[in-house]
Formats: sequence, structure tokens, C-alpha cells
Amino acid sequence: MKNRSTKLLKPALCLLVLMAFVSSALGTDALPPTKAGTIGQPVGKIAFIRDGAIWTMNANGSDQTMVCEITNGDGRISWALDNKQIVFTRSGMVDLKGPDMLGGKHKVYDLFISYPDSAANGNRMFWHRITNDLGNRGPECHPDGKHILFWKDMNANLVNAEAPNYQLCMMEMDGSTVELFRKDWQTMQRDYMIAPTMNAKGEIAFVYFKEYRPIGMALLARDEIMTPMEEVEKMARFVPGANVFRLHSRAALLVVFVLVLGLGLFLSRRLRPRVVVLGLGLG
Repeated sequence: MKNRSTKLLKPALCLLVLMAFVSSALGTDALPPTKAGTIGQPVGKIAFIRDGAIWTMNANGSDQTMVCEITNGDGRISWALDNKQIVFTRSGMVDLKGPDMLGGKHKVYDLFISYPDSAANGNRMFWHRITNDLGNRGPECHPDGKHILFWKDMNANLVNAEAPNYQLCMMEMDGSTVELFRKDWQTMQRDYMIAPTMNAKGEIAFVYFKEYRPIGMALLARDEIMTPMEEVEKMARFVPGANVFRLHSRAALLVVFVLVLGLGLFLSRRLRPRVVVLGLGLG
């Protein structure tokens, strides 16, 4: 079995080089102050992960509160439409040492739900697991309030799998009725889609990989999800280090994405080559 572990590159030099590349080679433009308008007082709640636990805070950064006392929260989290549930990922680790000394470590994931109201009543240890086959991650609550969009490694619970087989999926909020979008998933051993986001029209933005390499971000209507991979490859737009963050759910015209090295927040118009820089930061 091959080692499926992933290492993140974080040197400051790489960040500086990548920043220069995105700004020049891709022709990105900083958003001018005249376009910003008047910024009012932020409202609402933000959910985030700190030291593996699930926290919430007011939009202005105040009232930071732990709502789920765990240590292995990992990756994307999402508020349910009713604002009473937070869907999140927890990760674990598999360390395989085969009889011939081959094997290696790779992470496994499943999806959980926490309830901020329980924490407000003094119980930060209340959550429940909605998937249990070790390959589910990156949840996003669907705009209909009834479903969760996520991606799944179909090979996660196979100890002798040589590589992951990632698939886009959707299920009910309680974890039932899992739907795999691609009906030909068993033939997709080297090509896959990850990090999905969906708007109210049913359009799905995702990152497309071919031969285990990121090709770019693409956008498909729900009824086009079986588009041949050759066509998906042609429509994919490549931005170095980028990952889909959110597909704008009202106008359905904009895709917001972040660079995985923490470079900043960007905005693209329907995944066209032109990219607008919303903000840069190395935090």
C-alpha cells in the first residue's frame, strides 16, 4: 500500500512567490476603495475551529464561546439553515504496517452535528455522528435546509487501498439517504472532484483532479454532473493553490475561494480567468 499522507508546504518564501504570481501572472486586481461602499457594523454568528474544538463568536469577534468540546475538528464546518445546528468534520488516523512492511499513515474523516443551544445550557459534550464509514468530509448545508453536501473517499475503510477515490455526495441532515452524484464512480480511480459548494439553483462548484493532480475549479449544473471528465477538464480554471470556498447563493454569478496556503480571499465571476482580490493575509 502506498503512503497517502499529505504534507502542507508553509515556508514564508513560498507564500511571497505565490502572492506575486497570483497578482501578476493571473492579472488579478485589488478591489478599489471606491467599490467597497460603506461598511456597517457586522451582525450574526461565525462558527470556527480552534485547537480542534468548535467555537462560535459574534461577527465583530466578541463573545467567543466553545460550543463543542472536542480536539479533532478538522476542515470545513457549516451552519444549518435554522442556525441551531453546526455540521463539522472530525479526523482520525490510520497507521498500517503490512506483513511485507509496506503501508503508511493516512487520515480518516466523518461528519458530526453539534448544537450551540446545548453549550448555552452548560453541555459542551453533546454532539452526534451522522456518518460512520471513515471517508466523509467538507460538509456544506444545502440552501434547502434539508440536505448536506460533502465529499467522500469511497476507499477510506479499505486498508489495502492504494489511493483514495473521492466522490461528491449529498444526504439528509440526519445522515440518511446518501446520494453519490457520479453514477460511474467505480471507474474514477484517478480522476475526481472535491470541495463542493452548491447554490440555490443547484449549480455545483468544485475542484477537479486528474491523475491525482489539481487541474482547477469547475462549475456544473445539477443535471450536468455526469458530464464526461474530458469535458470537465476543458472547463476547469486553474488558480495556483486555490480551493472553492462558497458559491454565491443569490445571484449565482460569483464564486469565492481561498488559497490553501492562507494567502487570502478572492472572488471570481463564474470561474472566468479574471480574478478580483478581496483581501490578503498570512494569518
